[in-house]
Amino acid sequence: MLTRSQINHIKQLSDKKYRDEVGEFVIEGEKLVREALLSRFNVKQILVHEHSKLELDSLDSSKIHFLKQSELNSISNWQTPQPIMAVLEKNTSTVPEPNGFHFVLDKIQDPGNVGTIIRIADWFGIESMYCSPDTADVFNSKVIQASMGSIFRVQCIVTDVLSLLSQYPTIPKYAAVLHGISLAQVNPSSKGFLLLGNESKGLRDELIELADHRITIPAKGKAESLNVAVATGIICYHLLS
Repeated sequence: MLTRSQINHIKQLSDKKYRDEVGEFVIEGEKLVREALLSRFNVKQILVHEHSKLELDSLDSSKIHFLKQSELNSISNWQTPQPIMAVLEKNTSTVPEPNGFHFVLDKIQDPGNVGTIIRIADWFGIESMYCSPDTADVFNSKVIQASMGSIFRVQCIVTDVLSLLSQYPTIPKYAAVLHGISLAQVNPSSKGFLLLGNESKGLRDELIELADHRITIPAKGKAESLNVAVATGIICYHLLS
C-alpha cells in the first residue's frame, strides 16, 4: 500500500520539471507495463486497481501496489484511467556514437507527432534518435502512448542538435523541407541523419545549411504541407529501402 506522500510524488511526475529532477516517469496500460518489464528501463513500482482481473502472476510481486479507483484517478493523466500503471526510472545509459541512420528532431512540439516518430523509428530498425531541448519531452504521457511501446526500444537523446551535426561532417544529412529536390531523386542510404523540423516553422536555417540533401515529397494536390510524422514514414520508406 502506498502512503499519501508516495501518491503525491507520482502525481507530480506529470510535470516535466519534476520528472527531470527525480529521473522518473509514469506509464499506463497493461501492454506498456509488460513491454517496460522486458526493456532496459528499471520498473520501480507497479500500480494495480484493487479489484483488477488482470493476470499478475508473471509480474514481480514485490513491486506491485494495489490502489483504490480514487487513487488511480488522481494519478492518471487520462480521463479513463487504466487498471495498471507503473513508475519507471529514466534510462541513463551512455549516449551512443552515431552509427547507421538516425532522426534529428528540432523543436517538434506536438507529443503525438513525437510519439509517432519514435514508433516509425522502431518500425524501420532505427535504434536511437536525437531531440533538441525544446522538442516535446519523450517521457510525456502522450508521447509514450503514441509510441505504442517503441519508447522502450528507441533511445531518445536530448542534446544541442546543431552542435551534434557539426561534429560529424562526413555523415550525410537529409533535411526535410518544403522546397527541395524530389525525394525520388535521392539515392537510398543506410547511414545518415534525417532532420525534421517544427510543425509550423520547419527547420532552423542553421540546420538546413548543414544539410547535404534538402529533400521534398512532391505534392500532387493543394495541401500546404504534410504532417511531420507522415512525412517521416514516407521518407524512411524511400531512403531505407
